[in-house]
Amino acid sequence: MSATQVPPDVIKLIDRRRRSFLWSGNKESSAAKCLVAWTNVCTTKVLGGLGIRDLGTQNICLLLNLIHRLHCAHSSAWAAWIRQRADIANMRCDNLGHHWVLLRSLLPLYQAITTVQIEDGCTTLFWTDVWNGDDALADRFPRLYSHCTRKDDTVQQAIASNLQGAFVNRLSPHAHQELQLLIGLIQQTTLSALPDKRLSPFSRSPDKLDTSTIYKLLKARGQPNDPASTFIWKNAAPPRVELFIWLLSKGRIQCRSNQFRKRVVDSPNCLVCGAPDESPEHIIFNCPIAVQFWNALGCRHLKTTIQIICIVFRSYPIALKNSTVPLSLYAAGNCGKEGTVSYSGTSTRA
Repeated sequence: MSATQVPPDVIKLIDRRRRSFLWSGNKESSAAKCLVAWTNVCTTKVLGGLGIRDLGTQNICLLLNLIHRLHCAHSSAWAAWIRQRADIANMRCDNLGHHWVLLRSLLPLYQAITTVQIEDGCTTLFWTDVWNGDDALADRFPRLYSHCTRKDDTVQQAIASNLQGAFVNRLSPHAHQELQLLIGLIQQTTLSALPDKRLSPFSRSPDKLDTSTIYKLLKARGQPNDPASTFIWKNAAPPRVELFIWLLSKGRIQCRSNQFRKRVVDSPNCLVCGAPDESPEHIIFNCPIAVQFWNALGCRHLKTTIQIICIVFRSYPIALKNSTVPLSLYAAGNCGKEGTVSYSGTSTRA
């Protein structure tokens, strides 16, 4: 995964096995046993998912690290060998394999998370790398860039040619103004004999990126954090209980209303009290056995929902230092289920 793209069909086969093992413990399982969509399972915990690794995104992160090593690992023999045979700035190499097409497609993403301390300018793209100021020249001079005919030039090539022949014959008035500003910028730039230095806020060492942080960034994509995630995952409850609470917060425990929706059972009625809809809220709060359980704990006339429980208790640090609340919800959800299949899809018999 760190050297080439994993084919999508291979990822699908691996995910099928992982999905089956998660929900049934077997190599194969039916769709009815999958309680939550796989895309949600592969979402990070802080965003409301289960935190299972998305192999496609992980593959991208590792390939970004490979691109970074090609730019930065100057003491590496294999990186030096490749730099002699490939255009590292543009990620082009015709005789070292077709996977360079993928590396080139990831170049804009790599440029977005790195900046360049310019030296010789040989491995830095003039227009799309961030090497002067806080933005790329293509973004700073958009009208001039639209007239450019050599968009793949390196900084060294652009300065050496003084941008001669780099644009169409006729420039718009705005593009001409931007050209004058750009020429002044070039005249102030001095190159050296040292190699360019790549910098990134995601660097773990001079030649390695922190792929874990990049993975979380790619998975987040601007989404807000799930307010219930702190309550679900940052407590002292056993992992089995945390998984149950997560399923409960999604409304995906093995209640009869969900099973009826999947046509596993013929009726959504509660087998304990005969209520017409055995929903997650009914199991935890409204079923007579659950009511007796909460009354025994001194929580009489409890009228709430799973989401409110998760959001309220995340505000109390004392609730996160012990497992009382998660274990209480787990016990309420499994009252009277000894020796049968629990609502989280696993056996409750210890």
